[in-house]
Amino acid sequence: MPDKDVSLATRVEITKKYAKAYEAASKKDKSRILDKVVEITGWNRDHARQQLRRRLRQPPGRATATVAVIDRRKNPG
Repeated sequence: MPDKDVSLATRVEITKKYAKAYEAASKKDKSRILDKVVEITGWNRDHARQQLRRRLRQPPGRATATVAVIDRRKNPG
């Protein structure tokens, strides 16, 4: 049973750990990696896959995977 109390920082570290392996893996191995990430994080497979792929596109040196989005509707100007 997945642990629902996994912190965001832990999830970021998990995706960092598995992203490179996921990129180079065969289709069968990608499935195994996804199973492992889903088991640890509690995410569904689609979300886990998206996070692994986003981690690969993330510029080096970034601390977190989240990007701040500015909602211009709330900030006039």
